Amino acid sequence: MPSFISFAVSILGVIPCILLKLNLVYYFFIFKILFIYSVYLLFVVNAFL
Repeated sequence: MPSFISFAVSILGVIPCILLKLNLVYYFFIFKILFIYSVYLLFVVNAFL
């Protein structure tokens, strides 16, 4: 679990740098993918719990 937390923190640190280089279309595209992926992760975590 700590490795997952550090992984999430590193992603949260990288996302703003990426967003600064992309326009709004790519921002919304990435946001939708991240949202779907986070919902998928919630289902996986609930399944393991």
